[in-house]
Amino acid sequence: QCSYKTIETYRPAIRRAKEYFDGMYLKDITANNVNAFVLYIASKGYSRRSVQLHLDCVRMIFNYAIIQPRSVVTANPCAAVSIPKGLAKSRREPPTDAELSVISADCEMGLFATFLLYTGLRKGELLALQWRDVDRANKVIHVYKSVYYESNQPLIKAPKTEAGTRDVDLLDVLAAALPAETDPNDFIFGGKKPLTKSSFRKRWLSCCKAHNVDVTPHQFRHAYASMLDDAGIDETTAMNLLGHSSIQVTKDVYTHLRQNKKQRAINQLNDYISTTLKPATH
Repeated sequence: QCSYKTIETYRPAIRRAKEYFDGMYLKDITANNVNAFVLYIASKGYSRRSVQLHLDCVRMIFNYAIIQPRSVVTANPCAAVSIPKGLAKSRREPPTDAELSVISADCEMGLFATFLLYTGLRKGELLALQWRDVDRANKVIHVYKSVYYESNQPLIKAPKTEAGTRDVDLLDVLAAALPAETDPNDFIFGGKKPLTKSSFRKRWLSCCKAHNVDVTPHQFRHAYASMLDDAGIDETTAMNLLGHSSIQVTKDVYTHLRQNKKQRAINQLNDYISTTLKPATH
């Protein structure tokens, strides 16, 4: 038995494992197969933690299979596999200005990306949003539910924590992008019901492919957090806006952002010195 939070954590890894090992029986999967899967995931640019999560996911599947009655699986091939050394420990970076621009301008997913960028909502929170939750008069968005999936079908649940229930300011730039007439009971993305998992995934990946970019919805939430930091929004206020369960989560995000900014500044300084000042060698 797994908690909902655990299932949601491993759901993307489960999907990728199913896709990778499609057509193979558990009894036929070897340590070499698992190692190839881990290397494949690592090649996609995921962080060390994410690659470890994928390996752990496959390991748990085998552990479960081994203890089943009449199981033909007698050993876990993951025991001989470890993740590659030298993987980045950090999360994926916010999208670049160019990526933000092309995705936000896309005719199909542009409004979704614009919502993400200027609200910092999680993907599930945004997919659960109905037009009645957007109070244009008072310039506020009421967030109190989220979409999750069973198989391909969207279901509605309350946020994972009390902090997830919150009001987010409707910024002028987002308000200007909203359509004038809407049915208050419609879901902003999906109409009479939220988008199915496959429908959303198909639209998002198609948009990324069309513009030759590789970004995830969560990276837009990261970009929102970066804007909060750039605007001088304090960590406590940012915690409330982002719906974080604790101030430490927000502090970690801000610390990560500031470290990246510092490194970019150092890189710019090095480039300036080497190309403009051209210091003399001794």
